[in-house]
Amino acid sequence: MNKQGVVTIMSKFDEVKQLVNPDITLAGFLLTKYNRQYRISRDMNDTLVAMSVPVFQTQIRTSMSLNTYCRSHQNVFEYDQATFKPGFGKKFEYSNGAKDYISLAEEVISLS
Repeated sequence: MNKQGVVTIMSKFDEVKQLVNPDITLAGFLLTKYNRQYRISRDMNDTLVAMSVPVFQTQIRTSMSLNTYCRSHQNVFEYDQATFKPGFGKKFEYSNGAKDYISLAEEVISLS
């Protein structure tokens, strides 16, 4: 998404607010497939901040489990558990993508 895309979304949001529900609020934009090493990810965040639109602190990072879990007909948490291969000294840990969704849920809950 580029600046024009953000302008279009905000315009539609304002239209809904005016015509349907004047009390509606926008919690924030959620950056997904985020990788801070990629300029496009950093630029999108900078664009949103410069436009003074709300942005969730949590970004959903790119991860292999997020790219493949849908094919297994499981959610990312089930997928992480199902694909964990125990070994000497290894302990289960959720993938970055799953951790990010947990962080997002905590952030959304904190808004209420």
